[in-house]
Amino acid sequence: MEGRPGGAVAFVAQVADQHPLAVIVALFLVASAIASYWRTRLRGGRRSSQAAGAPLNRRSASRLALWLAVAVAAALAARNSIAETYVVASGSMMPTVMVGDRLLVDKRAYGVKVPFTNHRLGSRLPRRGDVVLVRPGAALAWEKLPTAALIKRVVGLPGDRISYDSDRLIVNGWKVPLCDAGPYAAAATGKQSLRGRLVVEFLDDRAYLNVRPVGGPHLATFTVPPGQVFLVGDNRGDSSDSRTWNGGQGAGVPVTTIEGRVTRILAGARRDDGSLDLTRLFLRLGPELRRPGLDLTTTNGWIGECLQKRPPLTTPPAAKS
Repeated sequence: MEGRPGGAVAFVAQVADQHPLAVIVALFLVASAIASYWRTRLRGGRRSSQAAGAPLNRRSASRLALWLAVAVAAALAARNSIAETYVVASGSMMPTVMVGDRLLVDKRAYGVKVPFTNHRLGSRLPRRGDVVLVRPGAALAWEKLPTAALIKRVVGLPGDRISYDSDRLIVNGWKVPLCDAGPYAAAATGKQSLRGRLVVEFLDDRAYLNVRPVGGPHLATFTVPPGQVFLVGDNRGDSSDSRTWNGGQGAGVPVTTIEGRVTRILAGARRDDGSLDLTRLFLRLGPELRRPGLDLTTTNGWIGECLQKRPPLTTPPAAKS
């Protein structure tokens, strides 16, 4: 749907993707107006309706137009400060989300954003393990990122010392526990594919999936600066993130560039053509695989065994000064 020409249908699809709240509210109001009209017709009879039809219809049309304008304005304000959707454009967060997935972003997770500004009320840091939407803008201009927004997972907070030895994330000298859930291979849309070992990683009472290839980027110790976080993709072998930025020396991302936390998959994307997969509606992000046309019973069984063997300690020690 995103970026495809095709006349009125494509335009409606694009509006629905970019402003879903406005579309839902508008449809609700239109349906309410139609129901109210027919309720009046059925109760009042044909004669009374015809007698007052013209002025009543004009008043109703004006009232409906006013309510629609208010609804759209409220929905746009909500999109700026409460929630919005995001269409996944790359495979860097596979297997958690796939290319083309529509995601719901909670923009209140780290404080309520003042509408049409960059200020937040009650601002707070994300937690390790959160999946966040970031709009880097000028904050990462030196990286020349190809997209205006990206989603990544938070693994380091201000002051944390992060290192990565090609197959293991280390926070403050502590190896983040993980559990191997078997081999993994998947094809996304286009030419993107993924092969490696599927693992369940445990961090700050969170359990999530990632794929580890044979080998991978190496990162010497990087200390996350104040007011920043360290981000990685779940597709650890093919993700442009804090490990690879700044010439491979590591880089934090300012908290001010975080728009919100990704909470659900609104609708999945089919792996063959990227069209909507209605079997993956309103799914919470979690350590479970669902792919249309694939039997993942065995793999999800291995994931379940990993979750049952959850380690007692999943929070890294505090960074030493």
